[in-house]
Amino acid sequence: WGERSQVTTLRSDSTNIPPARKKCMLAFLDAPYRQGLTGKGLETLKKSGWLENGAVVVAETAKEEDYDLPEGFTLLDERVYNNTKVRFIGLSLIHI
Repeated sequence: WGERSQVTTLRSDSTNIPPARKKCMLAFLDAPYRQGLTGKGLETLKKSGWLENGAVVVAETAKEEDYDLPEGFTLLDERVYNNTKVRFIGLSLIHI
């Protein structure tokens, strides 16, 4: 419970996330299954300023659900639990 002040919980449309007040290194994305929202949600997290460079997003989908990763994201690992697939996705933005 000691870390509660370090956590932000958002309950919002995964394609219309409000702008971040502070960037994070770990985010969980659980968009509604089978609606094609996870890839869009990842892009929105990035564009809304929620993710630090090097952040990890844990995204949960239906086991058979697939999506393209937006630019800057890399699949680190994925696990299947019954009918659920959990993907660990890294963000790496290179600034020149």
